[in-house]
Amino acid sequence: MHTRIYGSAIEEPLRAELHRELERRIAAVNRQWATGEYDPQAEPVAGDFQGVQYAPWYEGETFAADRLGWIEGSRAAAAAGKGKGWHWTVRDAAFYPRSVDETIAVYTVVHRFGREPVPPGEAVFLETWVRLGGRWHLRRHTAEKR
Repeated sequence: MHTRIYGSAIEEPLRAELHRELERRIAAVNRQWATGEYDPQAEPVAGDFQGVQYAPWYEGETFAADRLGWIEGSRAAAAAGKGKGWHWTVRDAAFYPRSVDETIAVYTVVHRFGREPVPPGEAVFLETWVRLGGRWHLRRHTAEKR
């Protein structure tokens, strides 16, 4: 059961915390692409994670993964982006807290491909984050190209 927090005194501080968490995660992704090294603490993933996203390099243009598949995909993405100047920025971020320990995050990622002759790509992310052991973990992820 979720405690209603809308309009409560904790809503705004929680939203500020969530925005800081998103900024931290995006900075960590950009560091991983710069170094080619995957950091599992950059985006903790819940044990019951499920993810689906648009991925034109996969058959059917869809990548679907459980926790282990997501971690391996993130590791492969870090290695693939090493030194290429890939960079994410975020806009239109919104959070819809279900409780102090669970939120729905919606935001647009703009992916710049550095030196590659490819225009920036955009995707809308819809995610569920849960607080486990004092840290925000990714539980659900969906991304659609824009």
